[in-house]
Amino acid sequence: MYSTDRTLTFVIGSTEDLLSAGRTLRDALATPSQRRVAAAHMAEVAEASLTGLDDLSVQNFEAMEGAPGTVPADTRQTAAEDVLTTTLGQTEMAHALIAAGGAVGEVDDGRSESPREAAAPTGSEAFDQALHHLDATSAALAERHERQGDLRAGSRPVGARDAATAARELRDQVAAVLDGLGHRVTKVATAAVAQARNMVPDQFATVWEQVEQRIKVGTFVGRLIRVGLRALETALEGIRRLLRAEFLAAARDKVHAVWEEAGRDDLARGLVDGMLGVPRITAQVEDALRGDHLDPGRLDTATDRLKVLDRQFARLMGTAQGIVVSLGLILTLAPWLPPLVPHLALGIAAGYVAVTAASVVLGADYADSGTGLGLVLGVEGTVRKAME
Repeated sequence: MYSTDRTLTFVIGSTEDLLSAGRTLRDALATPSQRRVAAAHMAEVAEASLTGLDDLSVQNFEAMEGAPGTVPADTRQTAAEDVLTTTLGQTEMAHALIAAGGAVGEVDDGRSESPREAAAPTGSEAFDQALHHLDATSAALAERHERQGDLRAGSRPVGARDAATAARELRDQVAAVLDGLGHRVTKVATAAVAQARNMVPDQFATVWEQVEQRIKVGTFVGRLIRVGLRALETALEGIRRLLRAEFLAAARDKVHAVWEEAGRDDLARGLVDGMLGVPRITAQVEDALRGDHLDPGRLDTATDRLKVLDRQFARLMGTAQGIVVSLGLILTLAPWLPPLVPHLALGIAAGYVAVTAASVVLGADYADSGTGLGLVLGVEGTVRKAME
């Protein structure tokens, strides 16, 4: 049976274990013999965690990709969130591991069969920063775990309510949720696309080709960096698989439109609202709420459901934003990876674009525009159900 708590708990444990191993390595950097032992231990901890995350990913996708009606709707929705949570954990681990490789002096000239260890390893400051960021992410995930029940809509005053008041509140809540969807998708998409364009300007077709295939970031001989790159590739594959092949073609044109409007957030927001079907859904809701025989109780239930939906999506996009930040941090470590820089830049650019596509597709799902993954009863569906 699918557990909605297992993924978050495992990701928290994995980041904490890697953080502990990383701190041990940091304290051993000045002593070569201790440094080698600590580096090997950190790599072993990471490899075990990544294997566990791979197993969880299989379960997440099985739950998410199950046909509607065969898997509970809440499970499908939670599984999609778990995919992004796993991806965030993997990108954070990748950042820490690659920074660790730089700190111990893993150097690969692209020809040797084994890395040489620099006489005086550099990058300890970047390693400290990576550990600090890993610690902050782990703490944020732990806090989220403690507040899992905080998504409830809360209580409302007891007593008779008239249909007009209930309809007005539902109309206002629809507007607030749709505004939130558009704002959050735009924030993630424009940040990610701007980063990708800065890295590989005028190469959208090449980047999208990477998204359609399994995203590759290259190979490296040094163990810590090699494991870090494995974590990164697995993370990017999770985002790509989240989109599913049947949605990629439709997502391409949408992401390209955002790419073309990078740096013009006002225009990007209008594009995103159109992609999510905001104008159409707003008009449909307005028309539906003019009807007769509205049931105040059902309208209130829909309003409460939309409040929960808004909080769920906010959390989802917060995770997506975290992935965007992690990808940027990994890119700052490129000076230690000269043979890999071209592959790494293209792979991370593809990751940014995949996050953009995922945010748009998930936003469409929560809006119920008809172009989403069908994982959740979104805004339009919630209102329609209240009218039945």
